Amino acid sequence: MIKDGGRQIKDALGYHRKFFKNPKGMCPSEGGVSNESFHLIAANGFKWTATDNQILKKSCQGCSFGDLYKPYKFSNTDLVIFFRDKELADLIGFKYANMSPTDAVNDFFWHLYEIKNRIGEINGDHVITIALDGENCWEYFSDDGHEFLNKLYQRFEDSLDFETVLFSDIPTDNLKKLENIHAGSWINTNFDIWIGHPDKQNAWNFLNDTRDFLLRFKDHENFKKAQEEVYIAEGSDWFWWYGDDYSSNYDAEFDKLFRMHLKNVYLLLGIKVPEKLNEPILNYIQSKKDRQTYV
Repeated sequence: MIKDGGRQIKDALGYHRKFFKNPKGMCPSEGGVSNESFHLIAANGFKWTATDNQILKKSCQGCSFGDLYKPYKFSNTDLVIFFRDKELADLIGFKYANMSPTDAVNDFFWHLYEIKNRIGEINGDHVITIALDGENCWEYFSDDGHEFLNKLYQRFEDSLDFETVLFSDIPTDNLKKLENIHAGSWINTNFDIWIGHPDKQNAWNFLNDTRDFLLRFKDHENFKKAQEEVYIAEGSDWFWWYGDDYSSNYDAEFDKLFRMHLKNVYLLLGIKVPEKLNEPILNYIQSKKDRQTYV
């Protein structure tokens, strides 16, 4: 589905340009990366991307501590990779909502100085990348994080030791190259969240079977409409909710909607829907009676 990945990026880029300036960088979902995805990102004109420093540790044999706080160029491309500090991201995402804004900012800067002191003054400038799922944590702060963020930004404004910069403003001359990247995400440096459970694997198999079937009908008048249904079903969030690692009150609805998009491919082609798509993929938690409710 690599070809589809390129199409997904082009479509997203086109949609973004309707409302914003031309983007210079792209962050993959959950920091999920691979050699193939980096080549697709570079081929679409992006100048930078970002993932987790745990990915870098598995990609850069013999890297020093300071090497974890530098950007790299990928292989024979001009794509610059930034590697986030996982601990700093998790502090904002999971801990600081339970602290006063002042204490949280003090703690954050304590960690920054620990990094700075450990790196020392050698090998020039370093970049501490802070990246997280920005939509997830703010509802747990008492005021949606406004006071914490205001105090944090003010602390940076007043600091003589740290400077905030845009990724695109960081000099990229003479960067080290990474010829290969460890394939994984910033969740345990793998893709288990999307492929590590039989329900997830079944969902991928159903998607792949539907996509392969559709390609036999390229001359059909509804081919492009059916293809859009496949593209929708390729979204990573569908597979997130299958399996027993994450769950919500809407698992059955997600399952029904995912199968609906696959069913639509056959309906648009005027072909009977395979019976397997009428049976829920979501099998790990509901009784058969409950599952049948959502067919």
